[in-house]
Amino acid sequence: MKKSRRHALGQHFLKNPRILNKIVACISPDGGDTIVEVGAGEGHLTALLAEKAKHVIALEKDPRLMPGLRGKGLPNVSLLEADVLSVRFRDIIPVPRVLVVGNLPYAISTPFLFKIVEERDAVQAGYFLLQKEVAERVCSSPDSKKYGPLTILLQNYFDPRIAFSLGPGAFSPPPRVDSALLSLIPRAKPLALVEDEPGFRRFLHDLFLQRRKTLGNNLKHMGLPSDEIVTAARRCALDLGLRPEQLPLDRVICLYETIHQNITRR
Repeated sequence: MKKSRRHALGQHFLKNPRILNKIVACISPDGGDTIVEVGAGEGHLTALLAEKAKHVIALEKDPRLMPGLRGKGLPNVSLLEADVLSVRFRDIIPVPRVLVVGNLPYAISTPFLFKIVEERDAVQAGYFLLQKEVAERVCSSPDSKKYGPLTILLQNYFDPRIAFSLGPGAFSPPPRVDSALLSLIPRAKPLALVEDEPGFRRFLHDLFLQRRKTLGNNLKHMGLPSDEIVTAARRCALDLGLRPEQLPLDRVICLYETIHQNITRR
């Protein structure tokens, strides 16, 4: 059976006024805020945000929804037909930092959250309705199967929290999974300073590539000499028999920095 365009884009619209107002209450925008809304859809959340904020920049990828959004005639809303993954916030915002909010299409949730890390300097705070499983992954702790690269990167720069959860029946059409509103509040300073973030992301990807294997085996698989692995583990007070998901963020940072320094000295 051929999928509808809405289904292909992962669009699940939220129309319930009570839930929409609950989301706006969590965001708590004021008259001085500029908001970037991701996935404006039919504009139900857009209209409520426009009542509270100074300016809403509403992004929508589906051109068929644009006439309906324009028809709402919201004077402080700028509509942009665009894929948010292809847009730099700095190119579309008129102020240094903005609230970024949205009912995210499920297909883009994870890449979009990586984008938030990359463009964090433009983000005043983030509030996103997405799959509950993804929200739980972001908020997870070490020694959890959900803990991984996305968790570490986001928690280094943001304080993530789940505001509330929603069942499939709150959406039209209903998705096959539960959803949650995830809030991302920037930390005053990162938990750890990372000079080479792209390199750190590659390291995390490789470290968690084979989650069921031990830390020692994963580091060997990355091509590191045995003596460097032992030295790094000793310096960071790590048991090489642990799995990557058992490492707290500070130990992951220590391991990366030690290995990175060894590589640059070769």
